[in-house]
Amino acid sequence: MYNSMRFSRNGVFEYEKRNDLISRISYIDRETGTDITLPVEHTDNTFKEEVTYTALTFDGYVAQEPTTQTIEITVGENHVIFYYV
Repeated sequence: MYNSMRFSRNGVFEYEKRNDLISRISYIDRETGTDITLPVEHTDNTFKEEVTYTALTFDGYVAQEPTTQTIEITVGENHVIFYYV
C-alpha cells in the first residue's frame, strides 16, 4: 500500500503510495488455453492507480471482447487476460 510513512512537524502522518506494484497482461488462445505470446509485465504501477490496457494484434488471431480493460492497481494480483480466436 505505502512505501513510507512520516510524521510531520505539525502532527500529521504523511504517506507515500507504493509505486513498485506489478501488473501482468496475458494474451490467450481461447480454443487451446495457451499463451499466444509471453505475458507482459509492468513493474512500476502505483497503488490505487487506474490503468487501461488494449488487446494487441496478432497474425491469424482475432481479439474477443472486451478488447480494452481498465483495472485499479492493488497489492494483490493485477492480471488482465485478453482472449483470441
